[in-house]
Amino acid sequence: LWLEAGVTGASQEAEAGRMTWAAGGELSVELAGWTPYLRLDRSVDGGRASLHPLAGAMVPLAGGRLELHLELSSEEPEGGPWPVHLAVGPNLHLSEAVELLPEVSVVREGATGESGWAVTVGVVVDPSRLLGHAGGTSASS
Repeated sequence: LWLEAGVTGASQEAEAGRMTWAAGGELSVELAGWTPYLRLDRSVDGGRASLHPLAGAMVPLAGGRLELHLELSSEEPEGGPWPVHLAVGPNLHLSEAVELLPEVSVVREGATGESGWAVTVGVVVDPSRLLGHAGGTSASS
């Protein structure tokens, strides 16, 4: 379980300055030198709630306090095909339970087929780690 808040700047004026809140669950497994993960969350921005499925991978850098993530995701559309997002960015561990997540995304809109970009800065809190429970899932963007 994790919680995220983020602000987005984008190539599309309608997306710029958007504040998003999300909560969801993540399944991850640490393999030799990298961590693949699957996530499903419910996000709210501008009063609109949507599902947000995501698949990604993290590679640790700088002794584990910094990771690099690559993600492929989508979000529930208001109508028409689902859009596709490809994002890359660092995960900076501020503490065991809190991460700062700046990322750059390329977005292909499902309904129009138009492509654009977005820059997002998010903060993720892993409540299980914040409360000190063993075995909490890793938080990522």
